Amino acid sequence: MEPASLYMNRAALQKNGVTLKIPPFNGSLDPPLRVAIIMPRGMFFGPEQATSIDLCVRDFVGGSRFSKSTTVFADSIARPFRDIDVELVPHSVRRTHALRIGWLWWRLRRSAPDVVVAHHHLPTAAWLARLLPGVPVLFHVHNFIKAKAGRAHRHRVRQFGRLAGVICVSDAVRGAFERDYPQTTRAVTVHNGLDVGAWEPATARDRTILLVARAAPVKGIREAVMALREVLPRHPGWRAVLILSEKHVEPAFSAEIEAMAGKDGSIAIRWQLPFSEIKNATEQAAIAMVPSVWEEPFGRTALEAHAGGAALISSGTGGLREVSDDAAVYLSEVTATQLAAELEALIVDPDLRQTLGAKGLSRARVFDLLEVSKRLDAVYESVKSSKART
Repeated sequence: MEPASLYMNRAALQKNGVTLKIPPFNGSLDPPLRVAIIMPRGMFFGPEQATSIDLCVRDFVGGSRFSKSTTVFADSIARPFRDIDVELVPHSVRRTHALRIGWLWWRLRRSAPDVVVAHHHLPTAAWLARLLPGVPVLFHVHNFIKAKAGRAHRHRVRQFGRLAGVICVSDAVRGAFERDYPQTTRAVTVHNGLDVGAWEPATARDRTILLVARAAPVKGIREAVMALREVLPRHPGWRAVLILSEKHVEPAFSAEIEAMAGKDGSIAIRWQLPFSEIKNATEQAAIAMVPSVWEEPFGRTALEAHAGGAALISSGTGGLREVSDDAAVYLSEVTATQLAAELEALIVDPDLRQTLGAKGLSRARVFDLLEVSKRLDAVYESVKSSKART
């Protein structure tokens, strides 16, 4: 029976005592794609301690047409994200890579997904592709893949060869991958996104300079604190907030930053806040900084600064220029002197801050979740169709 005929005859069927629950017709009678997403070990797929990867996956699932037929496999935590089908990997099997792979293989064979997407950990993606030969496995990479040499390179080429595709979070990451592994699986770029409509930028901004990062030297935090120590005394009423995570990873560096910030209250450090509080702080701050020294694969904190309406100072490394385009002030080099000069310029010029904030909000809409999710869904459908033809 054609879809239109089915809907036209609904009343007649009900009249004869047949009750139908028919969803709105969307133009296709194909069942929704069943997607299994595999999170790497060490993530926190929940609101309290979510990493940037956790947040990206949560957003992609929420924006996908296949959200209701997607299951996320993640390490066991007390409170995972709600409104997403999450299957928690037991503590007893996540201790080693081999145990975890065996458990995932067993669960995936039972759930029979159409597509498997392993995030951030290539060995997991390669092993699942080997163990599930009838299912396309994608590798969603959130970082630059460092080039190997000799036997290690050849092993990695074989790993990539088992995959149905590689999804990169920026053109910068994809370009480096295609340069170093030209003979391997086709790669595509799907930028990370945000539900921009859920952000509420304040019109009257706090006199706050915000930096959100994990506590690592490559994030330019030391240079930022040195610049703030120079600039803030000249501008009473202004303050800085550093929202940092992973304090335990480099404890000596974390202690150094706390000591540099001092105890006068002008530079406050807040550790491991839930994303809801980070979002609120970003919506209120006048200025945000992403002074990364290393090559940022994408730069989610820059996108969040734009969505929150803050004027952004960026190092522009890696994928950061893809995120901001002309909506940020770029550092010629990441030094305390350069940062201090750009902070000074923004503090004394409210019109420039307002212009950058407006540009940033417009730029954020380029990465609206619905648009990037459509692209990711299309990748899933493409590899499923390709597998069906082979």
